[in-house]
Amino acid sequence: MGPSTIFKVPAGKVDVNMFRSNMPPSMTACWDVRRKDLDYDLLRRLVEEFEKTALRYLGDCYLLTSYSFAGDTRLAWQFDRPRTREGVVQPFRRGESPFEPGRFKLNTLLAEAA
Repeated sequence: MGPSTIFKVPAGKVDVNMFRSNMPPSMTACWDVRRKDLDYDLLRRLVEEFEKTALRYLGDCYLLTSYSFAGDTRLAWQFDRPRTREGVVQPFRRGESPFEPGRFKLNTLLAEAA
């Protein structure tokens, strides 16, 4: 298996940040289970995390920061499911960003507006 041309991460490497950055509402795992060098315990924990989180990505989406491809920025968005009172925030800190972890004002739809 060669390196991923999309993310420039070796295709056989388990990268927690890359996994979380790419968590959608559904997923197809394409790991080569014949490989002995993969951290399968870590993969199991990440899949469990995905299973607990996946449905939350089907909610309303709010951008919590301005969107930019610049290497010195951070980006965050929120998925909110008002009916189930669940949600998830995905924050991203780009490699050259001077920002420490941040606090973001969360959003929700007003019941009378829906």
